[in-house]
Amino acid sequence: MRVALINPPFNSVTQPHCGLSTFKEIFTIHYGIDAKVFYPNIEFAKTIGYQLYGDLQTADLTALELLAARKGYGTNTSIRDIVEELGSPTTLALLITTLRSNLEVFIDQMSKDACWGNYDIIGLSCREGQVSCAMALSTG
Repeated sequence: MRVALINPPFNSVTQPHCGLSTFKEIFTIHYGIDAKVFYPNIEFAKTIGYQLYGDLQTADLTALELLAARKGYGTNTSIRDIVEELGSPTTLALLITTLRSNLEVFIDQMSKDACWGNYDIIGLSCREGQVSCAMALSTG
């Protein structure tokens, strides 16, 4: 049996996810199950740059959900809706468009590279702001 434990984008990149690491050890040591922790949050931060990723940590969580909603749920949230949720001037529309596009490409590539079909169980950690990314990763 193989288990994948995933920490999707928009969680902190400055500290490991203790819960996932603990589950990995329990699966491996106590049950002899092959378990692996994936940190797409760190990989996405590398993709868009740590400064921008860090800035997103202080963004409205609903806006983060909207960024991944098209990929996670198939909803077509407009850039205007995201800009309004962030309370940002519309000059950020291009940045948000690029960010959403990068996130969608990243999720597709991560899902392809990780070969989720090779795992018997996939566990996704998520908090508010990560649900859409978790959905997108799990359906990719």
